[in-house]
Amino acid sequence: MHPVLFNIGSICIYSYGFMIAVAFSVGTYLSRRAAKEAKIDPDFIVNLAFLLLFSGLIGARLLYVTLNIRDYMQDPLEILMLPHGGLSIYGGIFFAAVTGIIYARKKGYPVYKIGDLLIPYVALGQAIGRIGCFLN
Repeated sequence: MHPVLFNIGSICIYSYGFMIAVAFSVGTYLSRRAAKEAKIDPDFIVNLAFLLLFSGLIGARLLYVTLNIRDYMQDPLEILMLPHGGLSIYGGIFFAAVTGIIYARKKGYPVYKIGDLLIPYVALGQAIGRIGCFLN
């Protein structure tokens, strides 16, 4: 429908990437606010959010490339070209979950308490991200 929201000079702002950034920002803000109420260090939540974002992107790309490895064998540098598309949500969820569990345990927080705090905002972020998919 509208894969490109707008251009700033030669830079394209894509709807999917923009909506993912909105989802991340809203989810991080709201979970940070909820963390204060739950007596959890808000900085821990911000650090965790960035870890989850990057590990989720890496996992999503790795699974997509693994499932489509024949397409990437002829041009391996294409693996790094995220603007050309190719993410798998299942890989993102798996890598982000493993990263979140490891980080929460390392910092001494109960995994279930952190999960209970974050899951509503993960769902909200997923809904916002789906709008980006629709626009794409």
